Amino acid sequence: MHRENVEAFVQAFSVGLRKPRLEVLGCEIRSIVRRTTQSMELLDEWASNESVLVLDSQKSWSPTILKHPKGVILIVSCVSIVSSILHLSAVTYVTHV
Repeated sequence: MHRENVEAFVQAFSVGLRKPRLEVLGCEIRSIVRRTTQSMELLDEWASNESVLVLDSQKSWSPTILKHPKGVILIVSCVSIVSSILHLSAVTYVTHV
């Protein structure tokens, strides 16, 4: 997704943040790709079920935290909102492919 739309991302950052092309590619796009890659690598770990520590008398119940998606979220932020939106859309795209 990033590779296909690099020019659109560069243009959006250039207009939104008033940064030159090289700075956008070196700082913004690289950090988005790095964070997206890290999120993809850790997704299975984050989404895995967790066993809960309980008293011995309750262990036969096998209490487990099931991590299922609850729905869509909206993040409102004043710091690099363009970067946050692109990162979230990239992670969403990767997890749904």
